[in-house]
Amino acid sequence: MKRNLFSFPRSQMVGKMLRAMSFVVAVFWATTAMADIVVKGVVADDSGLPIPGANVTELNSKGNGTITNVDGQYSIVVKGPKSVLRFSFIGYTKEDVTVGNKTQIEVQLSEDSKSLDEVVVIGYGTMRKKDLFGSRRFYQKRGFNDR
Repeated sequence: MKRNLFSFPRSQMVGKMLRAMSFVVAVFWATTAMADIVVKGVVADDSGLPIPGANVTELNSKGNGTITNVDGQYSIVVKGPKSVLRFSFIGYTKEDVTVGNKTQIEVQLSEDSKSLDEVVVIGYGTMRKKDLFGSRRFYQKRGFNDR
């Protein structure tokens, strides 16, 4: 006699369905438990002062990023322990940190005087020095205060 799904006694069918459902729930729980990690911390400069407005982004993840608040604090949800966070701010070197099993990451950024030479502040935004064309005037601290 050929057996199909409905030819089993009811108790066997219920047992198989329960095992299948528990397997699906276990797989779902395992994937969601490993997926998201909340990472918090503070971004500061070399002297320990917080950096407000610093960028915190997850590498290889589109659109996942945040900025630090007035006290240099941030909070970001990353995909997993292999995620890499990039900390950056204008005038400071970038720093990449692998999350691992950490939920608290404190970062100190060091000044990068090389990148400051390439930024020119204009009346309505900023540009890199090499992209600037047209008339321009450079002010030195001494000349600016005399006016």
